[in-house]
Amino acid sequence: MGAIKSPAFLIGLIWAGLIFSCSDPVPPPHAMLPGQSNMITRLLPEPSAQKPLPAKPPELVKSIGPEGFRDNFDRAEIGDDWFNSGGPYRIQSGQLTHSLSHNHPLWLNRTLPREVKVEFDCTGLSADGDVKVELFGDGRAAENDQDVARDAQYTATGYVFIFGGWKNRLSTIVKQAEHSWERDKSVPRRNDVRVEPGRSYHWTITRTMTPSGGHLAWQLDGKPFMEWDDPAPLDGPGHDRFAFEGWEAPAACGKLAIAPMKKY
Repeated sequence: MGAIKSPAFLIGLIWAGLIFSCSDPVPPPHAMLPGQSNMITRLLPEPSAQKPLPAKPPELVKSIGPEGFRDNFDRAEIGDDWFNSGGPYRIQSGQLTHSLSHNHPLWLNRTLPREVKVEFDCTGLSADGDVKVELFGDGRAAENDQDVARDAQYTATGYVFIFGGWKNRLSTIVKQAEHSWERDKSVPRRNDVRVEPGRSYHWTITRTMTPSGGHLAWQLDGKPFMEWDDPAPLDGPGHDRFAFEGWEAPAACGKLAIAPMKKY
C-alpha cells in the first residue's frame, strides 16, 4: 500500500480541484465575421437557422396601386406582404428590427411605379450606424453565404441608400455596387453627418423621371440630405421593388408609406 498522505497535502488537493472546476473558460460567442462588434451581436436575437421561403413569381406580385402601400408593423409576424431573403428580421413593439442581416434584404411584395415617394422612420441602434435600404431592386436577390464569409464587396440589384456606413464614417447613394463611391467621384457621398444611436430619423426618398434620366432625392427629417441624377436609371421588371436591409449593425424601422409621385 502507498504511504498515507499528510492532512496538509489532502487539503491542497481539495483546493486545487475547486479552483479547476470554477475556472473553466467561458464558451466563445458564435463565429464572428470581419469587422463584427460583440456589442452589436448582443442587441438583438441570433439569426434564425430556418431557410427563407421562396420568393413569389414576378407575375403574382401586385402593384402598390394608385393608393400606395402602408405598413405600421403593428402585428406579431412579418406576413405575406414581405419576402425575407434570409435575414433575421422580426417585428418588436411596432417596429421592424434586424441585426446581422448580411445583405439579405427584406423585400416588399409589391411593384413600384417609375416615379415614387418612400417614407419611413428608422433608428440605428449602435455607434456603428450603417442603416440602409434598397430601391428599384429585383425583389429576391441577396448576397450569397460564401461572399458574406469572405467579406466580399456586394453588388445589389437596385439603388442602395446607406446612412453612416463603414463604421459610421460615410453616407452615400450607390447604384448596385456598394463600393462604387471608392472608384467613381460622381457618386454622391457625405462624411459630415453621423448616425446618432437611438435617434429616430424620418427618411423620405423620391424618384422622378426627367428628360435626362432619373432624379433621386433623399431627405432626413424633412431636410435635403443627398440627391443624384442618373442618366441611365434602373427601370422596368427586375428594378421595381423596395427592401429594408443591412450588414451587421442593428436597426429598427417603422411607419412605412409608399405612394406614386403623381399624388404629390
